[in-house]
Amino acid sequence: MAEVHTISKGIRPMMRKNNSFIVAEANFILAAREVGYRSPADAIAELVDNAVQADARTIRIFLREEDEIGFAANGLSVAVLDDGRGMNANTLRTALQFGGTDRFNDRSGLGRFGMGLPSSSVSQARRLEVYTWTRPSEAIYCFLDVDEVAEGRMQEIPRPQKRELPDWARPYSSRTGTLVVWRKCDRLEKDSTVVTCEKLCSRIGRMFRYFIWSGVKLSVNGVSIMPIDPLFCHPDTPLSGAKEYGKPLTYKFRLPHGPGKTAAIRVRFSELPIAEWHDLAVEDKRRFGIVKGAGVSLVRAGREVAYGWHFMGKKRRENYDDWWRCEISFGPELDEYFRPNYTKQAIHPAPVLEAVLSSDLESIAHTLNSRARRAYAKAKGRPNTPAALVLSQREKYLPPIGENGGWRSRLRRSSFSEGPNRKCVYSLLVASLRENAFYSFKRENGTLVLTLNRDHPFFERVYAPLCHAVPKRIRVNIDCLLFALARAEAEAISPKQRYWYNRKRVAWSNILATFLGS
Repeated sequence: MAEVHTISKGIRPMMRKNNSFIVAEANFILAAREVGYRSPADAIAELVDNAVQADARTIRIFLREEDEIGFAANGLSVAVLDDGRGMNANTLRTALQFGGTDRFNDRSGLGRFGMGLPSSSVSQARRLEVYTWTRPSEAIYCFLDVDEVAEGRMQEIPRPQKRELPDWARPYSSRTGTLVVWRKCDRLEKDSTVVTCEKLCSRIGRMFRYFIWSGVKLSVNGVSIMPIDPLFCHPDTPLSGAKEYGKPLTYKFRLPHGPGKTAAIRVRFSELPIAEWHDLAVEDKRRFGIVKGAGVSLVRAGREVAYGWHFMGKKRRENYDDWWRCEISFGPELDEYFRPNYTKQAIHPAPVLEAVLSSDLESIAHTLNSRARRAYAKAKGRPNTPAALVLSQREKYLPPIGENGGWRSRLRRSSFSEGPNRKCVYSLLVASLRENAFYSFKRENGTLVLTLNRDHPFFERVYAPLCHAVPKRIRVNIDCLLFALARAEAEAISPKQRYWYNRKRVAWSNILATFLGS
């Protein structure tokens, strides 16, 4: 009987009758490309998982044009190089199989099903190449090619062969390790290299934050990946300062495959410092993940496997929920409760888990939302710069701005020198404005908010340099000048007056931009 080659015992068990193989490999390899990784970062995370599982302490990710790392120019190429323990020939061949692993259903690490390497790779690239070595200068090589499988020219994983590492990789190699290369990355856009690198650093930094804090070094194109704490509590993160809310909650669940044994789930909450951060520019809030960042981080075995609005019962997500966070940590032994998918991008909680956690988490979420509302309202009523503080104190010497946007009647001015409604708070922000004016303003809840347009040449060439070069008292005077402009404009009573002021402000700003050489 002729020998029939298979990709994997788990992928193509044979049914000789009518050649009805359980898996049609040519179709399967193409279907596997649509497994649903949301982004290159989620797919590359699978390679990082394997490196961490192999006890790697330094993991380098390269994202470059193919000719930059020794291949014919054909778009982008991804490479992940680690200093883990490496693999022998049998292990390498098995690792390239879909479902091929000697740790199937293992509960001691990050992976369970042996799908991560081939599945994530073909989702982004048409060719996967792996170099691995357990001793210096003795690398072995193997590959998986989507086109060759689809065309019927590749029906089994080739036997690994000895091969030298690519020249570009040798300076970074260690005594043992593995190099994974994705070639023909038709799912990556060539013009998006910089953006993709930034997203990689952000997502990988968040997913593997606990490993980075423990000493694992991760980098993208030579730039170290910073750990990202979605709770904003850890000091070793780009933005921190949040405080934990209450004590961590602990829930114990019985293990379905260990009679009498239990495992713990740990839940933490944090509150972001609204008083200090509420007036950050929208771009900064978005960059640090504050805006639209409300949610729960699900951490399995130290690695984030999902982030979203989980276990919140009937509570809907609101804007004020951006100001608190939640983290749920659990071990692989509880997978039957959380049911993470094998791509480690989502969970499908069991009803018993949903019922137990949601009853508490929904209540706490409502409490934190209310606390955020009160804190935000309080923060919006505070001056946020030295000049704003001075003006808020001197406001009592000016006639009040009427409720309709203009001065109150002259006959009543004398009665407002010390009245209870005299307070007007000032606040200054810097942000990009849609209009061409170099500043804009609005009044809300007794606060006059002045916003400087960071995209207008006045800010770049006048305001910002002055603020860094002159003494504090001079900067206060400059801010007073700008606040005076805004306050005078706020005196407009009728829509016609307000329209006139706005037109003049834009015209003045355009003339100023021209004079400044823009």
